Amino acid sequence: MSYPDSFQFFGPTNWQYNQVGESVPPFLSQGIVNQLTSITP
Repeated sequence: MSYPDSFQFFGPTNWQYNQVGESVPPFLSQGIVNQLTSITP
């Protein structure tokens, strides 16, 4: 998911799995932002 090894998720184990499962990878998010901001009207 492109999280650094030092990143810590908190809460019970099932909450941690849920946080990872529902998250958008940071590199994917950045790519989407780059594409959207490069569109000229």
